[in-house]
Amino acid sequence: MNTILSQKQIGKRITDLRKMKGLSQEDLTKSVEVSRPSLAQIELGNRSVDVLVIIPMKVSH
Repeated sequence: MNTILSQKQIGKRITDLRKMKGLSQEDLTKSVEVSRPSLAQIELGNRSVDVLVIIPMKVSH
């Protein structure tokens, strides 16, 4: 079965994982090619995120 996540669900997961690692938005943006305002919009589910951004998030810190 395929699972399709909405932008809001993806944003929440990114926020939760970032907080679990004890990172601020600013900390996370240092390891990915996204500005802090863009990351904020992604976390709110107001902007889609490219898989090429998610992969470095997974391996950072």
